[in-house]
Parts: sequence; C-alpha cells; structure tokens
Amino acid sequence: MESSRKIKIDIFPDVSIYRKLGQKGYKLDAALSELIDNSIDATVKGSVTTVKIHIGKDNGEGILVEDNAKGNTQEEVEDMIILGKSKKQDKLGEFGIGMKAACSSLGSKYSILTKSKDSEEEYLLTFDESKFEHNKTWADFEFEAIKPTKNWHGTSIYIEGLRDDLKVYYNKIERLKEQLSRRYSPFLEDKTLRIFVIYGSTLPEELKPVAPDYERKYKIEFDFDGSKIEGIFGIMKRSSQVGYYGFDLYKNNRLIKAYVKRPFIRAHPENAKLRGRLNLDSVPTTFSKDEFIDDIEGSELFNRLGKKFNAEINTLLKEYNRDKQKERKRNRIIRSKEILMAAEAEAKAEAKSIVSTYSRVPPNNPLKVRFFGIRQPKKISEAEETERSTSSNSGTELDKFLSVDSKAIDYYLSKKSKDIEAFVKYRNKLLAKSKYNFGDKK
Repeated sequence: MESSRKIKIDIFPDVSIYRKLGQKGYKLDAALSELIDNSIDATVKGSVTTVKIHIGKDNGEGILVEDNAKGNTQEEVEDMIILGKSKKQDKLGEFGIGMKAACSSLGSKYSILTKSKDSEEEYLLTFDESKFEHNKTWADFEFEAIKPTKNWHGTSIYIEGLRDDLKVYYNKIERLKEQLSRRYSPFLEDKTLRIFVIYGSTLPEELKPVAPDYERKYKIEFDFDGSKIEGIFGIMKRSSQVGYYGFDLYKNNRLIKAYVKRPFIRAHPENAKLRGRLNLDSVPTTFSKDEFIDDIEGSELFNRLGKKFNAEINTLLKEYNRDKQKERKRNRIIRSKEILMAAEAEAKAEAKSIVSTYSRVPPNNPLKVRFFGIRQPKKISEAEETERSTSSNSGTELDKFLSVDSKAIDYYLSKKSKDIEAFVKYRNKLLAKSKYNFGDKK
C-alpha cells in the first residue's frame, strides 16, 4: 500500500469573490478613480481624454462614467471581466482588478458599453451580482456585439443597485471634486485630461488642478536606484497649522499618498511651509493604488530615498534662506530710507512752522520765552540801541532772530537724530554769541 497519494482539487474561486472584492472598503473617490485610470490608459495619442461622471441625487438613479478614449476591442472585452488579467505594463490599470472591485463596491449591477475607433461593432457587457452567484458557474459568461447607430469611440459604465452605505449628498460631492482634482492634477495641468462632474440635474462642472500657493518652487530631478525621480519642491506663502504640508507621492502622474512627511521632513511647525510632489514611477503599489508596497515610514527603500531627497532640498533651502536674508536686508534699507525721508520731511515742516510762528511774534512778547525756550533781551540804553542800529551789520531784531533760526534749522536737518530740544539749545547758543545780550536763564 502506498504511503501517500496526490489529490486534485478545483481552485476556481467561489462566485462570491466579486461581491467580496467590493467589500474592500473603497470610498466613492477611490472607486471612481479606478474607472478614470482606465480612461487615461486608453487615451488616444495626441488627443485629450474627457471623462464625464454623472451621479444621481438618490441611490435609485445610479452612477454613469463615460469617456471618449479609444474604447475596447472584442479581445479586450473578453479579458475585461476576468479577475487579475491585464496586458498593461507601466500603466495605471496594470493589475486587472480595479474596475471589477470598484464597480462591485458601488453597486450590485454594472453595464459596460464600449467601442474602439476602427471597430464596426460596439460591445455591451453586463454583470449582475445576484444572477452570477445564483448560477454558481464561471463558464458561459456572455456579452453582446451590437451594430452601432452612430460613429463614436470610448467607454460608458453604468452602475446601479447602489449600496445602502453609499450615501450621496452635496458636501460629499464637493469633497469628491476636490479629491479627484488633487489626484489627477498633473494630467489636468498639462491638459491631457478633462474631468466633468454632474450631480443630479446640475450643470457639468469641470475640475481644475489643485496647486499649493507657493512663495517659491523648484523643479527637482535626481537618480535613485537606477531610476530618475522627478518632482517639485516649494515653500508656501503661509504655513499650515492643520497638517496640510509635506509631499504628495505620485506614480505615473496619479496621486498615491498625500501630505507625506517622514522620511522626507520632520512633522514639525518649523516645516509647515514645505510642500512638494514626487513622481515615484518605479516604486510598486498595492492593486488598490492607495499605498506603496514598501512601508513609507519604515522600509529601507524609503529611508534611503528620504536621505537622497534631503540632500537635494537642503541645497535649495540654503539658497532660499540666503535670498531671504538679502531680501530682508534690502527691505530694511528701503524701510530705513522711507523712515528717514519721512522724518526729514516732518522735521522741515516743524522747523518751518517754528520760524513762521516766530516771525509773527513781536520781539518782546513773552510768548517767545514760553514757546521757543529763549529769554528776551535785556533792556539796553538809548545810546546802545542807537549804536546797534547804525552798525554796518545791523538789522531789525526780527531779521537777526530769523538769521539765527535759519542756521539752527540747517544744523537740525544735518543731524541723524531729529531732536527739537537740540534745535532750541543750538539756537540759544547762536543767539548767545550774537550782539544781543540775552541774560542768564532762570
């Protein structure tokens, strides 16, 4: 008797596999992104791919996603419903799972109508979860070949029997628009993709690329493990206090992870203005394309990538800081000049006001003592007054005062410190040296 024997088994998955794939936990934006990915992969060379997403206001209306890409041939439609079968390489839909899993996560039934550009037939494939599970067979799955009624190419996917937990409302649609705009920003920026969202009976809204409000940004490019890494590094005008900083990681221009900090930078307020984007086309992702296979924060690959990236951005940060220092110095000089010019203008105006006021006050008026801080001249005899009035250098008392004040104003404006008390003291000094005897201050 033999000690062992071989037993053959059928390892076809259970027919419930499609429904269970849909239970992966796709959110609305992630599920629709799987369908958009396929549209991008099918872009007609040299043209713009347009994707329109129609979402009903209640679960009974379903979801329709249609594009004007190149569509699918009969052979591609045959492969379309087979789990894991894909002939794509280095494309977004390389796993052959995303479309089936995404549609099953949204609803229990979906129909795909597609036509390639040169085909004389269009193809209609319908997957009904309840019927498929009821038949309990993988064989004899059918789709229709139809004579087209118009000349077109592209793919339309209609999903119905929406899941009960898929609750659609206005704020959720607004978040969806923002998420899709960020996820496909590189395509939207270079205008190779247009995405429109129609919610209920509202007009189509075209999504725009999302870009940080950079004060300065740099293009970066470096070699890593034999592959070229490209991206953008920048400093935002304002720091984020809610964690919206760090780096968005893309593969084939499609966002995989947003606001990643470690191992590229520390999660710290001093880095809250740093923002950027890295294209990691050579780094493998999970089939759901929401994670990289290697752990971002702990894997040896990302640690090495972080060190390489830090070396690149540190050079740029030093350049930025040098430029900022020069700019601050330049601004200080400009500001200082503005302050000096304003102070000089104010001093001139004040000095002119003093002279103007002084000129209108009679020589022996006590206001001159109180307002200008100088003493009145002592009374002199008639003989002395006659002598002074007949002197070759004589003039009216007011002229003498104005002449002194003119010199005092020049002195005042020549000083860096525009101190009105210094002006008064200097003027008193000039007056003391004049022919007038002002006596001692009290």
